[in-house]
Amino acid sequence: MRLAARLALAAMVIAVLAAQAADARVIRTVAPASELVEGPVLAGARVAWEERRCPGQPKCGFDVSARYLIRAAGPRGTVTLNRGRTRSAPGGENAFFSSVSFDLSARRFALARSVVSVLSEEETGEAKLSVGGRDGGGLRQLLACKRAFAVDNPYALSSDLIAYDPNPCDELPRLAVRNLATGGTRDIEFGPPGETLSAVAIAGRYVAHLRGATVALHDRVTGAELFSAALPQGTAHGIDVARDGRLAVSVGSPLLAGRTCWQSRLWVLRAGGDVLEEQAARPCWDARLTATGVAYLRGGRRPTALVHADTAGATRAIVRFGERPAWQDFDAQGARAAYGVRCEGRMLIRVVTLGASHPACG
Repeated sequence: MRLAARLALAAMVIAVLAAQAADARVIRTVAPASELVEGPVLAGARVAWEERRCPGQPKCGFDVSARYLIRAAGPRGTVTLNRGRTRSAPGGENAFFSSVSFDLSARRFALARSVVSVLSEEETGEAKLSVGGRDGGGLRQLLACKRAFAVDNPYALSSDLIAYDPNPCDELPRLAVRNLATGGTRDIEFGPPGETLSAVAIAGRYVAHLRGATVALHDRVTGAELFSAALPQGTAHGIDVARDGRLAVSVGSPLLAGRTCWQSRLWVLRAGGDVLEEQAARPCWDARLTATGVAYLRGGRRPTALVHADTAGATRAIVRFGERPAWQDFDAQGARAAYGVRCEGRMLIRVVTLGASHPACG
């Protein structure tokens, strides 16, 4: 073989090996400094989470005043998106509970605040939703409402878009899809008064929601309903939607104390399909649609593996946790997944590719 041919062959082999290595890599590992309470959430090249600390306590209890941090790590380092306090004061006729939640896209940050208070046995719920830039700055309020009883306040981000109920305190379920760059809003009204909007997902031109016992998919540009079906029997665990119009619905048993895995049955709507198809997968809680299939945690009372099933039905255990305590939440997006696991006494958040299997901690 001539030298030029040998060099060309060597270059080709190196390129193939490099591509394989790129498909089987750990992209990022971060260690929250305090107790992990929400996340991980993937947003482009970043991963975000919420952690909290209770002064003088190793772990936050039920009756606490806690300090929280919402942080994101990426190629440019780690930034704090938001910080503040939450308070919980249980106690019979008079009680108070506050909490925050967040979502992050490659371009935007969303922060929700919730308060439930009981005064002389009369319950009141409050909900707020604010949005800001990708690093948490410039927060502005989208909604604030108050009513008797607790308030469900579902929302979801995708790039510059946010899908949410503009007034979760009234009796009319509706969706607003707002373009935060232009200010344009598409309102989607549906269902009889009194139904509860419990979950929202958005990707590309598709927005999906759960309300009462119904799951539906809409074209966010026109507002047209593309698909609607009765929710399979059970407790709704979650939904996800992909940019090509695929829809995933997880339904299972009610939450049980002392468990970090509540097995679901999983249904998927194919792109352009008209029926939910039950899958063999039995996720812990819910599942995430990826570029080539669906990812989920698998286990019994606790997660034992992070799994990816492609559209052809082939299943791969991306991570096996063994006896290591795995965090109950995860995320997957495109060709990446993010999970939490306790390694040598520390909780780690790791971002990995879906193209191969990875050690839980190594």
